[in-house]
Amino acid sequence: MMISTKGRYALRVMIDIAQNGGEAPVSLHDVAKRQEVSIKYLEAIISMLVKAGFVDGFRGKSGGYLLKRAPEEITVKEIIETTEGTTAPVACTGTDCPRHSECLTAPLWNELDKMIGDYLKNITLKDVMEGKINRNI
Repeated sequence: MMISTKGRYALRVMIDIAQNGGEAPVSLHDVAKRQEVSIKYLEAIISMLVKAGFVDGFRGKSGGYLLKRAPEEITVKEIIETTEGTTAPVACTGTDCPRHSECLTAPLWNELDKMIGDYLKNITLKDVMEGKINRNI
């Protein structure tokens, strides 16, 4: 599985908003500066995050974005799936593949997909922000 820049930047945007938000919305322009990412690229990513219900957008001079849920309620898996569509290591996981019943590698890919999903769903945005990731894995 290769997480694209879209997935990685979405996680960084969410962390930035969580760290710099509070009562006042966080400007996407400020996020772009801090994260050194094009504002145009972030606009596409933030649109996905708004649609998925992770952030609220506010217009106007003091506009910007705020998290809709607490960082401890948002998993890395949710963010990655919002931007990437899936965390599956290969395209043929599950039973959608026409060769699924005869494919000897299907159980391998399905188990790896489950392991990745289980790992990412147990890490919250807050865990990442606080550096609470097991570095010995």
